[in-house]
Amino acid sequence: MTCKFFTPFVSMTFSEMTEVGRFLESHLDEYADSYDNIFKAIQSAIKQRPSFGGFVIAVTEGDQIIGAIVINNTGMEGYAPQNLIVYLAVHRDFRRKGIGQKLLQHAIETAKGDIAIHLDPEQKIPRFYKKLGFQTAALELRLNRSEKNEAITAKRSTGKSEYSLHKIR
Repeated sequence: MTCKFFTPFVSMTFSEMTEVGRFLESHLDEYADSYDNIFKAIQSAIKQRPSFGGFVIAVTEGDQIIGAIVINNTGMEGYAPQNLIVYLAVHRDFRRKGIGQKLLQHAIETAKGDIAIHLDPEQKIPRFYKKLGFQTAALELRLNRSEKNEAITAKRSTGKSEYSLHKIR
């Protein structure tokens, strides 16, 4: 197994960004997100789009990615965690072998400042987060706004808004 670190100073090629993005899209399972969002987070981590930076770690075996983590720096320090784990996934065939925990341990050693991850409180929280010192710190309420004006207008007219609850780790 090999760990590849990518930062704003050790950049990724477009091909590497695509490969890590497609890997995450395929292996996030219940935490799935669109490839476009994953790609934006990768670009933000290595500052190929306006951001505070961060880093990406990919674990490979041979030419195959078997795990990846994307950390974005929030630009906040003290009053909020400075780093956000945006994506963490391990290839289905390599799970329960400690790869996720090793990825997270490398991220902890690499990141400067506090680290947070947003998890769905309905999902089972992997034990390795607690093993590495993560604790429940807050409950996040989130207002999800639709990009379509019609949906926003409909919500306003009915007086209903949508929100989701996520534990901040």
